Amino acid sequence: AFYMFGDAVIGNFVWMMASMPMLVLTSKLVPKGLEATTYALLAGFQNFGSVASSQIGIYASQYMGIQTTAPCNFENLNTLVLVCHCLLPLLCIPLTFLLIPNKKM
Repeated sequence: AFYMFGDAVIGNFVWMMASMPMLVLTSKLVPKGLEATTYALLAGFQNFGSVASSQIGIYASQYMGIQTTAPCNFENLNTLVLVCHCLLPLLCIPLTFLLIPNKKM
């Protein structure tokens, strides 16, 4: 019961508190009068990313042969977790230098 309560309530609260500095910084960086538009774009991209990551996770699980229905098969789960949670986020480092412009504000 505590796990379900923690995941449904406390998890969302912690995520909101963790995203608060990003939202405050964004509201200070955007031009005056565009705060709501920027927030709407950020929320839209976060929702799209959430849906896309769920779908990609489903296809990756199927590709690796992981089955959660009887008969269960979690043989390749450790490989999938290593790739998706450790190796793929490392791609953000070189992409940072490619996608963020080198301009002074």
